[in-house]
Amino acid sequence: PSSHRCYSNHHCGPRPDYSLPGLLREAGYRTALIGKNHSFLCADDFDVFDTSPEPKSRPAVARRRAELSKPEYARLYPTGAPGGPEGEPETYKTEAAIRFIKSAAGNTGRPFFLWLSYLNPHTPYVTTEEFLSLYDDRRTPAPVEEPEGLAAAGKPFRQQFHKRNNDAILPFDDKTVMTMRRVYYGMISLVDREVGRLLEAIDGLGIRENTLIIFTSDHGDYMGDHGLLTKSPALYDCLVRVPFIVSRPGVIPEGEVRDDFVSHVDILPTVAALADAPVPETVEGSDFLRPADEGLRPAAYSEYGIPGRPYDEWSLRQAGYAGVRFTNPGNPRLPWEGNPVALAGPIRMARTSRWKLVVEPEGTDELYDLDNDPHELENLSGTPGTERVTGTMEKIMDRLRSEAGGTI
Repeated sequence: PSSHRCYSNHHCGPRPDYSLPGLLREAGYRTALIGKNHSFLCADDFDVFDTSPEPKSRPAVARRRAELSKPEYARLYPTGAPGGPEGEPETYKTEAAIRFIKSAAGNTGRPFFLWLSYLNPHTPYVTTEEFLSLYDDRRTPAPVEEPEGLAAAGKPFRQQFHKRNNDAILPFDDKTVMTMRRVYYGMISLVDREVGRLLEAIDGLGIRENTLIIFTSDHGDYMGDHGLLTKSPALYDCLVRVPFIVSRPGVIPEGEVRDDFVSHVDILPTVAALADAPVPETVEGSDFLRPADEGLRPAAYSEYGIPGRPYDEWSLRQAGYAGVRFTNPGNPRLPWEGNPVALAGPIRMARTSRWKLVVEPEGTDELYDLDNDPHELENLSGTPGTERVTGTMEKIMDRLRSEAGGTI
């Protein structure tokens, strides 16, 4: 973010000079984006651009939309989705993707690139009965929270404010949180099925051997962990450690699990290298399929927030925000995750296999021993005996930040 200046969904920087779909298109690829468009790109950047492929005239789809528009279901629909399977938009994205792949595969001599973007799992939390029934409270782990709360655990103020704002606008009790978690797991299982349908189509066309598949996500979800809901404003693993599965028969060993650190910025140079497309000099990532002995990332690095200072109780009062509750600009029933207090001031994370350091300039730093505290409940920053670890992690962070080329 400190390089491309897109700090949040509400703070967008200039359109980049290049993109992965653009580079592949220039290299002769037929390109498509199907599903949620979370980018700077538009219809002119793709050969096929379909962000809402579901049949809007189908009664089941209309029923689902009408029911979910009710205020009480702004975030969670606690039972099987209205409209049933016929109203589920993710299935139509898969069908649109399969149509594109069949068309592109028949276009001999021209490779294709497909960006298939499911919304699941994401708010609003809703899934069909078929997938909701897979989970009950016995099969769904409960959230983990700091025993005495965020403030007592020394967590940054912006996290405390996020909880305060959320609880004031749309509070969830323990029972509702568990329902939300079951629905969320069901949403994931639905995506599993849809990806399976896509792979079956690729296999049926006989092109699996020559197809690179990358499965990942843009972010995770608190799901009640730390007493918080949805996402923002922190760099906990539950938010930033996302799935990453890569398949290419004959190139990538099947079934291999690696513990190397990989970032989303590595996707462009990796795919471009496989496609013999040029990689611009300003790309910050690197090819994650290169031999491990060439040196992969020593740690994961993440950034969040806009330039400036973070809030505390005093500055909150000075700004006139002490009693303010921030609601979503698009839906006043929902809390606003991108509110000014949540975003104010940058935070940066460096994470090794054991340690995580989160630095909040002029605010509260965080240090977690992931071996002994995998849920990141105990903030060790500033505690006696952690000085050497903190110093080492600060050096790693400085190196990664320098390599990223950011300015904040």
